[in-house]
Amino acid sequence: MNKGTEELIASMKAAAEKATPGEWYSDHIDTDGTYGNGDDCREGWKAAGVYSERGDLLLDSSNSDVAIIREEYDEDGFIAFDETGFKNAEFVVACRPENVLALIAALEQAQQQLTDSNRFRDAWKRLAKQNIREREKEIDEHLAALDRIAGLEARTLTVKLPNFNRPVRWGGAEISVNLSPLKAECIESIRTACSAVGIALDTGE
Repeated sequence: MNKGTEELIASMKAAAEKATPGEWYSDHIDTDGTYGNGDDCREGWKAAGVYSERGDLLLDSSNSDVAIIREEYDEDGFIAFDETGFKNAEFVVACRPENVLALIAALEQAQQQLTDSNRFRDAWKRLAKQNIREREKEIDEHLAALDRIAGLEARTLTVKLPNFNRPVRWGGAEISVNLSPLKAECIESIRTACSAVGIALDTGE
């Protein structure tokens, strides 16, 4: 709500609180004034009046500068009345103090609800941004962990095994011993140990 609107509401509220309280209504006021010109000049027409709920006359359109006299026939016969005056009187009655104050109260309540809604929205936006930052951090940490795991899985251990078929000396003599089964068992044991920690084994064979 801008400053101009706030000032308008404040002035209308102050004026409504000072005005005559209670229900207002409109009714006609018989006048002996004339209207029309020349041979069409007539005397007597009904002006509009606004009354308080006690019947006190608050406003009278009999001296209005914008009166438009209209002639009609109804069940009571011919009548002439100030059409503009009655329209203005209806508007004034609709804008009686209690109605103005009720509208202002509803407007102030709606404005407060809008303020609360905006505050709630801003709080949720801050929370959402915080959650996004936290999720992004978790994702980054997860991706970094995956990179580390991939790096570990990509490691290769190169082992150069001795010649298991070379001659060995025993009691001063050279003996040729076939240790191929032992070699295969060693390779399999090392490979199993490396696989358990995500390392590939390269024995060159």
